[in-house]
Amino acid sequence: MPILNELFGTWIGWLSMLTIAFIIGMATYLFFYVRREMKRPVSPRITERQAKSFHAPR
Repeated sequence: MPILNELFGTWIGWLSMLTIAFIIGMATYLFFYVRREMKRPVSPRITERQAKSFHAPR
């Protein structure tokens, strides 16, 4: 196909292809990073009783 030859035969074609590959790679990396972080257990939060005693007037 002459269009593909024209596009990937030039430096701007290779640059655009590498840019698209970089964006797809970063999206994949972020997807798996967020997925892994969501599976990780969350640190224990303050309980309602602790919050009430903390905000109680003295």
